[in-house]
Amino acid sequence: MGKGVVIHQDFRVRNIHLLSVGDRVNLGESCFIQAAGGVEIGDNVIVGPGVKIWSQNHEFKNPCQPVQDQGYTFSKVVIGNDVWIAANAFIMPGAQIGDGAIVSAGAVVGGKPIAPYKIIAGNPARVIGSRIIEAQKVVV
Repeated sequence: MGKGVVIHQDFRVRNIHLLSVGDRVNLGESCFIQAAGGVEIGDNVIVGPGVKIWSQNHEFKNPCQPVQDQGYTFSKVVIGNDVWIAANAFIMPGAQIGDGAIVSAGAVVGGKPIAPYKIIAGNPARVIGSRIIEAQKVVV
């Protein structure tokens, strides 16, 4: 746990020993992190209210066996620095959210990489914008 972390009411976490939180992270009200596969949160991250971050999922490959008897799969979630995850977003196992990215409210982020400074929204989440403006792309 880093310095200056703010944890709001009703924040919950499972497998806390596999959760890494950077400096100046704000964990919103009623968030739930399932860290069994590992969850790493960078510095200066805002996690809005109701956000769910999962790094574990049910195995379901065998249709002849009940899902609850098939065990679990684990895949680390990595959230970069200066990321804002808005209210009620769901971050699924294996997601890698790049520095400066914004995850819109209610977005469902699958187990894939999100490039730095991208703005994503929807279910499934897709890129809808960028925080990098054209003037910033100019190399001098």
